[in-house]
Amino acid sequence: MSISTGGAASKFNLALNASSLNFATDTVSQANIVNMTLTSANQEYTIALPTGSRRFTIKLRGNGVLKVSYATGTSGSNYMSVFPGCSLTEESLAADLNYVLYIQSPQAGAVVELVAWA
Repeated sequence: MSISTGGAASKFNLALNASSLNFATDTVSQANIVNMTLTSANQEYTIALPTGSRRFTIKLRGNGVLKVSYATGTSGSNYMSVFPGCSLTEESLAADLNYVLYIQSPQAGAVVELVAWA
C-alpha cells in the first residue's frame, strides 16, 4: 500500500510492506464478546475476563466516558479514562492468571463493549 499527500512541491510518500510489520507473536484461538449495561451512574461494576485471555479491548458504546481500574473500589478514584471514540487494549496477558476489570461511567445506562481473545 502506498499513501501520498501534498502537491508537487511537498509530496510525502509512505510505503507499507505487510511482511515487514512486527505484530505480537502470540496466537489466539477464540474471541469472546461481552456487552454489559451499566444501569447506574458512578457505580462500580466488575467484568471478569474469560479464563485464558491473552488480550482484550474495552470501550463504551456511544458518547460517554468509561473509567477502568484494575483494583476493586478504585474505579472512581484511580482509573484510566476511555473517552468517546477510543478504546483501551491490553496485550500479552499471562494466560494462567484470572483478570478482573472494575469499571464505571458517569452516564446511567451506558453499554460497555469488551472483546477478549483466549
